[in-house]
Amino acid sequence: MSDRLQHLSDADLLRFLDLELPQAEAEMARRHLASCSECHERQESMEGTLSDLNGLCNSKFLEKISPSLVARARLQQQLNAQEKPARWWRRSLSGGLLPASMAVATLLMVIGVAVYGERRLARDKSTGSQDAKSQSIPNRLLTPGAIRPVTLSEICSSTDEDLDPTVPASTQNAVLEEYGVPRGRAGKNYQIDYLVNPQLGGTNDIKNLWPEPEHEGVWNARAKDELEKHLHQMVCDRTVDLTVAQREIATDWIAAYRKYVRRQTPA
Repeated sequence: MSDRLQHLSDADLLRFLDLELPQAEAEMARRHLASCSECHERQESMEGTLSDLNGLCNSKFLEKISPSLVARARLQQQLNAQEKPARWWRRSLSGGLLPASMAVATLLMVIGVAVYGERRLARDKSTGSQDAKSQSIPNRLLTPGAIRPVTLSEICSSTDEDLDPTVPASTQNAVLEEYGVPRGRAGKNYQIDYLVNPQLGGTNDIKNLWPEPEHEGVWNARAKDELEKHLHQMVCDRTVDLTVAQREIATDWIAAYRKYVRRQTPA
């Protein structure tokens, strides 16, 4: 441990917080912290960081992002608890001490990798399990739908003429890349369509966009346009609740077509 007359190192502070210092050294550290405001502030900052990190690891937010990541973290906690009552996030892969700030940065990086990995896996499944031509229904992992707060008076002030706002080219290219559709074929065979159309409160977030077949097949853009107009009218006539319409068109628009247009296939 650092000399009593000097400041405590980060390693000493972490060992003190984890009750890993020998009794004599722990008493020296305690006296030093009582008289040194600088080290005391570092101790409080370190404790706050570790507390925030622990809360993040146990949060429902992380559980939703990557259950497998949470499961691995909890397993590591159990393994460390069997060895000694030390905080698992302080251990690097080599077994050394990991500064608290680096621990937070490392965890956030892992979360980012998990999010990217799951979205990349969804993209690979989308392009590997079926050809893009057959994607009348978008991949739910890539395109779950996204809506904005709207009122009935707002969306019913005009008729649905399918005048969807133009999607920026950069966003269109990102959607095509996720679905594995070559850009050269997009304009000929597909349109970047809104899963929940803007007239029902849909946004141009990438989670609400996918390359929809323009004319090929029965369940193409024209069929979905028919459903959108029909649902818009039903919502404005108060025969279908707006939130129900949004949910059903986002979940399975073909099933919604059959339910509300009341035809098994488009005319």
